[in-house]
Amino acid sequence: MKEEVAQALQSIGVLASEDQLEIPPQPQFGDLAFPCFDLAKKEKKSPREVAKDIARKIELGGIISKVEVKGGYVNFFLDFKKIAESTLKKIIDEKQCYGSSGDKKKIIMVEYAQPNTHKGFHIGHLRNICLGESLSRILEFSGYKVVRTNYQGDIGPHVAKCLWGFINLHEGESPKKNRGEWLGKVYAEATKKVSTDEKLEKEVREINTKLYSGDKTIVELWKITRSWSLQDFEKIYKELDVKFDKLYFESEVEKRAVEIAKELLKKGELFEIRPGRLKVLE
Repeated sequence: MKEEVAQALQSIGVLASEDQLEIPPQPQFGDLAFPCFDLAKKEKKSPREVAKDIARKIELGGIISKVEVKGGYVNFFLDFKKIAESTLKKIIDEKQCYGSSGDKKKIIMVEYAQPNTHKGFHIGHLRNICLGESLSRILEFSGYKVVRTNYQGDIGPHVAKCLWGFINLHEGESPKKNRGEWLGKVYAEATKKVSTDEKLEKEVREINTKLYSGDKTIVELWKITRSWSLQDFEKIYKELDVKFDKLYFESEVEKRAVEIAKELLKKGELFEIRPGRLKVLE
């Protein structure tokens, strides 16, 4: 994609490389952007004036569907239907390799779906599954061995909040079917209830502490309710014809993850990344 946009710029005499193209911070600004600040200095014009001049000259077509100017940037909107058609043609008709290295002996792990137990399964998870499964099938068609994995958040404050709602708002009641979906509603209800009450927030934190420390009563309730979410997830996966080779749970890796984080912190290899800033955590 960057190559075609760079070529479009070069065709009108702008010496642009793929490395100069940026991804806009917000989707309404397009899919790729060309900054005109360096070019403006050379031409002794304002960046916006240069951007407007470039935008007027760019011919739409190929994967470029629209061009707009935003400040000193030329923003390119891409036609992803054409991109998809071109990619599939290369894979299916021209038998081109799809993958980073072309080494068909490599095993590629694709991690997707990743819903949280005790919360609602929403459209974002559905989108994630569609993208992950599509990528997995394309890779398999290209000859790779694919391992489908699913990392599910089954512990943490959101679980404690749902358990609090289950205990305090519904007195342990539960429906006979669609229990996972019902838990998502309990979580939403509990979130709204405790958001303005520090005393209730403290109660949720206490449940979270008990969950991590292994309190027998809370852990038993957690396991029961977690199974409800997982049963609902499996129904959805079956309906979408998706099967995972490995299910990872946050509760299984949480302790080791904390150990790794502490090790990296001690080595000075843990970073905080924010726009325009990279900070070593100490």
